[in-house]
Amino acid sequence: MTQVKDSGKRVQLGGGMVRDTEEGKTDYSLVFDGPMLDRWAEHMTAGADKYEPRNWMLVLSASREEIEAARDRAIRSFLRHARQWLRGDSDEDHAAAAFFNINMAEAYKAELVNRAELERSVDATKPKFRYFREDTTLWKMPVTGEPGWYIASDGVCRPSEANVSHFNVQVEATEAAWKAAGGT
Repeated sequence: MTQVKDSGKRVQLGGGMVRDTEEGKTDYSLVFDGPMLDRWAEHMTAGADKYEPRNWMLVLSASREEIEAARDRAIRSFLRHARQWLRGDSDEDHAAAAFFNINMAEAYKAELVNRAELERSVDATKPKFRYFREDTTLWKMPVTGEPGWYIASDGVCRPSEANVSHFNVQVEATEAAWKAAGGT
């Protein structure tokens, strides 16, 4: 059953409607203030046209060392674009490129932290896999940085063709297997 968070505080709105307060909650509408969201989206769109949409996310399926190297490169690229922005260079949108590189570096950092937490939480004698469901198929995916995985355009992490047979990752989904896997 879905839980609804409750601060215990209420506000009454028009017509007698009652809601929880917004106190202490992030206001995502604020990111639309100013020009940067549009400029960042334009930068991301140009990158998608040049490389492929979400190309930068492919490294998330690589080894820890490759992710660390990609994060270091993103930081260097951020520093370069920040310097160019500070100098007033106008050959490209250096502020948007800096945003992109910060986001990329933070995504890589989050993946490294998630992997470290998973490795600490999983007993060393058990296989390190993450399970997820797609349609009627239960997928078993290594979470230890095994190469050969990619994030598809729909945001789902999938094995490359070679890994489907190599890891035998596709298993029949049954409710018992799904529950045993702790499916999310």
